[in-house]
Amino acid sequence: MTKREPKSHEVAPDTRVKGSSLAQDALRRLRRNKLAMLGAVVIGFMVCVALSADWLARYVTGYSYEEIHSQLKLLPPGTRDISETYPLYDGDKNVFDLVDLDRSGVIECHHEQVSVKGGRRRTSKKIVCPEIKALNETYETFFLVLFNKFDSAKGANPANAAALKTTPDGRIYPHEFPSLLTERPIHNPKFQGNPALVGMRLFNAIDRDHSGFLTFQEVVEYARFMRLDSEKLVRDFDANHDLKISRAEFPGAPKLRTFHLGTDADGRCLLTRLIYGSRISLMVGFLATLVSFLIGVTYGSVAGYFGGRVDNLMMRFVDVLYGLPFMFIVILLMVLFGRSIYNLFIALGAVQWLTMSRVIRGQVISIKNEEYVEAARAIGVPVRRIIFSHILRNTVGPVIIYSTLMIPAVILEEAFLSFLGLGVQDPMPSWGTLINDGAKVMQDFPWLIIWPSIVLGLTLFCFNFLGDGIRDALDPQVKKS
Repeated sequence: MTKREPKSHEVAPDTRVKGSSLAQDALRRLRRNKLAMLGAVVIGFMVCVALSADWLARYVTGYSYEEIHSQLKLLPPGTRDISETYPLYDGDKNVFDLVDLDRSGVIECHHEQVSVKGGRRRTSKKIVCPEIKALNETYETFFLVLFNKFDSAKGANPANAAALKTTPDGRIYPHEFPSLLTERPIHNPKFQGNPALVGMRLFNAIDRDHSGFLTFQEVVEYARFMRLDSEKLVRDFDANHDLKISRAEFPGAPKLRTFHLGTDADGRCLLTRLIYGSRISLMVGFLATLVSFLIGVTYGSVAGYFGGRVDNLMMRFVDVLYGLPFMFIVILLMVLFGRSIYNLFIALGAVQWLTMSRVIRGQVISIKNEEYVEAARAIGVPVRRIIFSHILRNTVGPVIIYSTLMIPAVILEEAFLSFLGLGVQDPMPSWGTLINDGAKVMQDFPWLIIWPSIVLGLTLFCFNFLGDGIRDALDPQVKKS
């Protein structure tokens, strides 16, 4: 049986040309725009970082955005310290001998008794371990101030002796090490029998690389076991709930984590605050744009559809608001209704809808006399349905374009308000507050302003690239290539 040949007026099934919708054509043009796609990828990455800020803080940076390390202020990237919010432990059971100061074989704890009004006493939920408390006090009174009090730079090159007297070198040499304090480092008579914490044995124990001097990170590394938290230790590791930590239950000393981008003026992790700042800045940008979108689309569509006196009156009101400085209106709203993140959304959205309303009004005026709109009026479709179901549906392109261009403008305005102290309030960070904090010390600690500025600038560029790409993709005048 021979295969039938197709007739001249027939088209073979495999050679038929498939059509494409306007949305598919726009998406194809958008994919060809490399800058727009790069912007979309970067924005998507920023959104993922903002949404997973809590997870990143716990498992990547190791610090919370409000965790303060008072002894580590304004230190450069790479500095290390323990995390008080999300501590990890090394599991070294030998450290137990350093913490068990009374050699009882367990670390005993108890509920602290506190006084209340009327002279009565009650059991507080706060847990105290005397041995850990003594170690904490020792760290605060000795190790915490070691470099501040005893680093006189006497061990450095004596070529400039006058400058060395006032310029510490960041090292503690044996002759600088406070011998009087090392004889009694544990300031509690009950726990004076631990030979690992007296005399030059302490210096040699800290100097693990045998360099002959102590660095700040060596002191921090050695003193980890002195910085245990009684509450977390008992809560997480007291398996039998007897308020006693045995050697088997002991988790070891806290591990050190790295401040990858350094610390700010309060000793907080800059990377963690930058991650949480992305959440605030992007949320302000998206939500404020949504507020302006709802107001501007509704206002502009009503003005454009009804026209005449209604349109004239509504647009003159817009012209009056245009004559007022936007930022002054936002500042006034923030002062009147208080400084909070929710008021910031409303204040920024309440002044950004003006241009959106003009854009929508122009689109509605050009569409409202189309045949399908006249047909809807003729069959008695309600005005509200005509506006929102027939007219606005055909203005999606310009709305999407303008919205993508409005988001970076709102983020920039939020950064400016936070820079002035009228935006997000401490300790909650945003990119604007981080830039403001970095600007105060930018000459001596430039990394505090460099990283927030790079992230903010990159995000704004990517939003503009994406907005331009969407505008070109939705432009019906663009020819297919």
